[in-house]
Amino acid sequence: MTAQLAKCLCMYCSGKIEFETDHAGESIICPHCQLETKLYVPTPKAPTPSNAPTPRPSRSYVRISIAIFATVLAAALGVAVWGTIRQILPSSGQVGALGAFLISLAIFLFIVWIVIMWVIFPLFVYYGIEKLKTLLTQIERNTRQ
Repeated sequence: MTAQLAKCLCMYCSGKIEFETDHAGESIICPHCQLETKLYVPTPKAPTPSNAPTPRPSRSYVRISIAIFATVLAAALGVAVWGTIRQILPSSGQVGALGAFLISLAIFLFIVWIVIMWVIFPLFVYYGIEKLKTLLTQIERNTRQ
């Protein structure tokens, strides 16, 4: 009768070690890292059913919609400020139309900067963290095989 073979991972280097199941529980020197490790028979992973629900992507559409709305609102506010400044300041005065436009542009850019910092930038951070989580999961899965 032939002995069954099993594979386990070294406790230190995660190197694959193939052994006969009769030797499970014994300590050996790992052929990869030369450290003492214990042989064990890994438990089989439960198969995942093919009809298992897939995780749904997060709903960041709300934040994107808010960012678009805020940008449109900032543009409308910039136009309103520009019109107001043009009415308040006489066109022949020191500031003139160009000055009113530049003040309006500065206010508009400030509002856009706030929108970017408080709405859009966190989205990039969130997606960056999600990518890192996925990458770490893949690394962990690959090192344990």
